[in-house]
Amino acid sequence: MNAVDLTARPVTWASNTSNDPAFDLADVIGFNEYFGYFYGKDADLGPTLDAVHAKYPDQPILITENGTWAVAGTHGAATTQGTEEWQAASFTAHWEQVTARSAFVAGFTYWVLKDYKERAGYNQDYNGISVMGLLTFAEERPKLVYDAFRKAAVSHPLTLPSVRPLRQKRCRATMAIISGTTETKAPETVSW
Repeated sequence: MNAVDLTARPVTWASNTSNDPAFDLADVIGFNEYFGYFYGKDADLGPTLDAVHAKYPDQPILITENGTWAVAGTHGAATTQGTEEWQAASFTAHWEQVTARSAFVAGFTYWVLKDYKERAGYNQDYNGISVMGLLTFAEERPKLVYDAFRKAAVSHPLTLPSVRPLRQKRCRATMAIISGTTETKAPETVSW
C-alpha cells in the first residue's frame, strides 16, 4: 500500500472486528465496537483494547465507530436499554476505558452526531429514524449523551500516542494536514 501511495499517509481502515487478520498491515488499527449493545458488556472494551495492543504494540488504535440508542425523552435507569440515561452511561463507560489507555488509543468516533432518517423498512417503531444520535432528528435537541460527550471531551482529552518512528512520521504528517500547519508544528495533543 505504501509503495502505491507516495504521500506517506498512514494506512488504516474501519474494521468490523477487533481481531482483523490484516491489522499487521495497518499503521493505525481501526475498528468499530458496540460492546454492551450488539454483543458483550460495556466493560469488555478495555480488555479488548489491551489484547489488541498486546498483539500490535507499535500501532495506535482508533475506535472508528461506537454508540448506543435512546428514544428522545425516554428516561429511566441507566441499565434500561433505550433510555437517555442508558445511552449516556454506555458512552461514559466506553470513554473512561479509552482514556485510561490513551498511551496507545489515538481516537474515538461516536456514532452518530444526530438521529437520522434511514432506508425504507428500517426501525418502523420510530418512523424510520435511527435514534443513535447525540441530538434528536427534527428539532436537534440534545439528549443526555450530548452533555456526557461534551463533559468527557473537555475533562479527558486524548493525546497522540507514541508509535514507532516511520508510523509516527506518517501520523504527524496527517495531523499537520488536519491542523493546517507544518509537520514539525503538528499538535501532540488532540482534543476531540
